[in-house]
Amino acid sequence: MRALVLLFLLLCPFALQARSLPLADPQMVAALAALAPDLPDWTCGEPESEPVMHSMRRYLPVAVMECRHESASIILLVAFDPDFASTTCTRLRREFDRQSENADSGTVAFEKGEAWVSERTSRGFWACSADQIVVRAKSLGTAGMSGDGTAFDLFHKALISRDTANVLSLASESKRRLDEAFSILDAETHDLELLLPRPEGWAITDSILAQMGRLEQNRTFSLAASQRLMGLPTVGHTLSRGDCRIQISLSAAPEAMQDAVVTFAKPRIRDGVTGAFWRNRKTNRLRGQEALDGSRYQMVVDDAVVLRIDATGDCSREDGVATSLYEAIKSEDMSRFRLE
Repeated sequence: MRALVLLFLLLCPFALQARSLPLADPQMVAALAALAPDLPDWTCGEPESEPVMHSMRRYLPVAVMECRHESASIILLVAFDPDFASTTCTRLRREFDRQSENADSGTVAFEKGEAWVSERTSRGFWACSADQIVVRAKSLGTAGMSGDGTAFDLFHKALISRDTANVLSLASESKRRLDEAFSILDAETHDLELLLPRPEGWAITDSILAQMGRLEQNRTFSLAASQRLMGLPTVGHTLSRGDCRIQISLSAAPEAMQDAVVTFAKPRIRDGVTGAFWRNRKTNRLRGQEALDGSRYQMVVDDAVVLRIDATGDCSREDGVATSLYEAIKSEDMSRFRLE
């Protein structure tokens, strides 16, 4: 969802160096890939993917494949992700029990075996095992599976018949690495949160960190590991006084950085170029845009953190407040949030 965002920093606040995360165990990645069904007329290989997602896969115990058949083409993701798998398994078991009680499940079919539970539609399926392994298969294109779906049905049944013993034998090491990565992200998030200004006389609302805390307390919700690593660390809140509202966000997340690079912080922008609303800024530390009236800023700082400030409402009595907040935030050295 990110999507909603669970976030965090990768180095100590005093260590002015790029952050790093533990790499995924290659044995686990191979074991996950081996869960893909080996069926006649089906071929699975490396898919095309977004560059930012491709770069983050080295940290994730996940196998991503594009599997093709003459009547079906799907993206298959097989992940070791205990937190997200536990939530997914609980949901699927509950839905299977509802279906068993003759509840109307529409076009969704649920199956439950000794090791797996799954949810299948014409567009793909979810499956999970042992509260640790989660699988997502999604049809490519917009029309779903062609033909009568027999080939896809066989693929689905073959996958949920696979033996997971090899994956589970490697679970403890991959769990340790994931826990370390999440701990780093958690620390980074709180470190980044400290950089948000809290001026006297202003109310603070809509805190992203507070929203995340409430979600973590809701045990029916969990972010996938890929969403955490792509969307974190990210923090933000809204300052308000009278009718003036100032939204501020800081993100060192790969997803946020990628969005900035393709929109307002392109590497080749020229400093000082002015449009109807924005002026480009490019220095040795900054790359992005500032509003001509000083009400908005969207900037990459130290090639590490995406800073956004947006003043809305009637801020006529708060002249220059967005600019002063921007100047204070960008004075911080943010290079330590840069992912190696």
